[in-house]
Amino acid sequence: MPVPRLHTDVGAAPVGCPESADGGRTFPPRRPAHGILAKIGVNSAGLGLHFNILGHRDDRVGGIPVHVLAALVLEEADNADQARQILHDSPITSSGSFMLFDTQRAVLLDISPAGIFEAPQVAEGTYLRTNHFLTAVPAEHEKSWLYQPDSGERHAFLRNRLAHSNAATDDQLLQQLVTGPGEPPVTCIPDMDSPMGRRWASLATVVLNPGSRTARVLDGTPAEHTTRPWRSLQA
Repeated sequence: MPVPRLHTDVGAAPVGCPESADGGRTFPPRRPAHGILAKIGVNSAGLGLHFNILGHRDDRVGGIPVHVLAALVLEEADNADQARQILHDSPITSSGSFMLFDTQRAVLLDISPAGIFEAPQVAEGTYLRTNHFLTAVPAEHEKSWLYQPDSGERHAFLRNRLAHSNAATDDQLLQQLVTGPGEPPVTCIPDMDSPMGRRWASLATVVLNPGSRTARVLDGTPAEHTTRPWRSLQA
């Protein structure tokens, strides 16, 4: 069974590629921010993970941080079902979204102190995620002031664009993420007139392939996917 089309819209910190092989899965192809154990990656078993940060009003200290959960999943799980079980067995007091996929199955999860909930596809074989909850229970107590209305605008824009697209290849799908003036900032260029902490930028573009156990990483926005070099990492 082919892997479903996967779309994720992520703003990121500079690329890092730490390695681990402590008796578990190896996962060199990870793209965390500096000082963070894991974020986006694929492991040697062929499990891929896309990660988005979310905000819930009950977020607090005490559980396993979502970035540590990402590292745990990539270290321990062979497939999407095992990864989901690890999450359900873990104490969670913070929020995020995990897109978990292998060569047979894909699942998009809302993770929060209110529980773990499976988000729907936007079309057959297509998942879309920005930075807000897509399921009703955690959305009821979302920290909407963090990422809205921007996140909802980006999601609606991409959903409409994909509905009118026959994009299938990596290059075609990446082109769907390119936006310009007057459009929601999927390709995010920092506004230097905004205050510090609000100058959002797309710093990296990542394509994961669980079949080949590879991560292709571009130090740039989707708009630069044909003009800047890609780095390919193998688990």
